Amino acid sequence: MKKEWLLLIVLPIVMVFIGLFAGFYFGIYKTAVAVAGCEVEKALIAPSPVVTSSVYDENKKELQVTVANPGSMPILLVDKTLVLKPKNEQASLVMTSIPLGLTVPAYGEVTFNLALWQAGSGFVVGDVLETTLTYSLPVSNDIYAVVHRFQKSNNTNEQWQTTNALGDNKDKQEKYNKSQK
Repeated sequence: MKKEWLLLIVLPIVMVFIGLFAGFYFGIYKTAVAVAGCEVEKALIAPSPVVTSSVYDENKKELQVTVANPGSMPILLVDKTLVLKPKNEQASLVMTSIPLGLTVPAYGEVTFNLALWQAGSGFVVGDVLETTLTYSLPVSNDIYAVVHRFQKSNNTNEQWQTTNALGDNKDKQEKYNKSQK
């Protein structure tokens, strides 16, 4: 009689442990499969270039632009279009379809200079320069565009280059990089 009572107590406890172990195993397996699927989907999301920094060099009369690629596939920067909108009511200066042909590697950065105009022209505080970068992806024949605005300010950085009055995306990019770690 004692063996039957012992069996009635021990058997349910053993069955509970077997059920818990089986549940943990299948739960961990399903979670791992779901996470792997998310990683594959994340790798297939098309990236878009992000202008993280733009500074104007007074001496060289050119805008130095740094573009980052937050995605997992390279981006080909096809060409650029520059539009200068003076602070005063003068006509805008437009320079279109200037070939770039730069590749921004996955999770990488590239810096390039945009020569604006001859040395006699002036780029004064308050003038706005809009840069449209057209780009393509290796998985598509389509052409995409991103527009970056630079407004000349009175401020300079440590290299004595004029900074963007509209602010830069460097802080946002650093915050994003920290959140991804």
